[in-house]
Amino acid sequence: MLRWLQAAYALPRWLKPDNSRHRVWLYRGALHIIPLPSARHPNLPAFPTLADALAVLDDGTTQTVYPK
Repeated sequence: MLRWLQAAYALPRWLKPDNSRHRVWLYRGALHIIPLPSARHPNLPAFPTLADALAVLDDGTTQTVYPK
């Protein structure tokens, strides 16, 4: 259980169970987290579908590798 808690503290504070669906991936050997929409990423969906998430990962224009 201690390792699970340590891993939880390493994730971004904004990442919660209600907004993490299709947002957290192990892709090409790295942890990827699709960020929330923001001024830096205005076109990202707040609640990505599976197709949205795969498109973001495949596109490569948004930094998703975590930790940065």
